[in-house]
Amino acid sequence: MRGDALKVRVAAPPVEGRANEALVDFLADALDVPRQCVSVVKGATGRRKTLLVAAPHLDPEVLLRS
Repeated sequence: MRGDALKVRVAAPPVEGRANEALVDFLADALDVPRQCVSVVKGATGRRKTLLVAAPHLDPEVLLRS
């Protein structure tokens, strides 16, 4: 965690959306949700992104403690 943000580094290059895809894959795997439940909603071309995790079974408090 970095302040109110989660810092994630991916090895994929930021070309043709590969880094975004790697980030979505990583978070879906880490949160144990289907890949289609994670999407980039803001900042797709920038370094800071806002993601949506559509997984009502997840408790946000658990995510913050991880």
